[in-house]
Amino acid sequence: MKTLRPLLFLLLAVAPPAGAVDTPLLGKTLRLRDTMPGKRSVAFVLTGAVDLTGVDPTQDGCTVTVSNGGSYTVTLSLPAADWKKAKGKSTKPPTYKYVAHDGATGSGVVAVLKAGTLVKVSAHGPLLPALGGPLGSVSVSVDAGTLHLCALFGGKLKKDDGKKFLAAKAPAPDACGSTTTTIPPCAATTSSTARIRS
Repeated sequence: MKTLRPLLFLLLAVAPPAGAVDTPLLGKTLRLRDTMPGKRSVAFVLTGAVDLTGVDPTQDGCTVTVSNGGSYTVTLSLPAADWKKAKGKSTKPPTYKYVAHDGATGSGVVAVLKAGTLVKVSAHGPLLPALGGPLGSVSVSVDAGTLHLCALFGGKLKKDDGKKFLAAKAPAPDACGSTTTTIPPCAATTSSTARIRS
């Protein structure tokens, strides 16, 4: 069984590496749960132009940060040793997957980086910090080599009660590190509904 590498839980956001290429992405879903210490979890899906040119987490590893910019920050260090490149035709965009579990603590992390379309991360276990109350808005960043992906979940939320934070369909932020999102005027004429399992 793979061992979960030590997770870093910091009070401040981690700065992206020097020379990193910022890529704001759409936030498809973000779920933070804190129903009890042993049941805490973090899960999100980001979509957009994920350019993995020159990026290889099997060599460089990856760092994931989820933060409200204040009381709540989770930083997951995903080392290169547990990343695998999915098998497939050499002509297809690469997909990388990370899996690590620790049976002693009941903790685990699964992550997927899919070139051109998708970033997916899920972590659970008692090592994750408590939400500590409503969060307001939450930023997500993924750093791998020179790649710096980001998303911002805020505005209208499904739930934010200190036990669960549920958000969906967040527009890409104006820039990584920005707390604002510019929505085209035409967006007000359309509507859609997203379902998130609670």
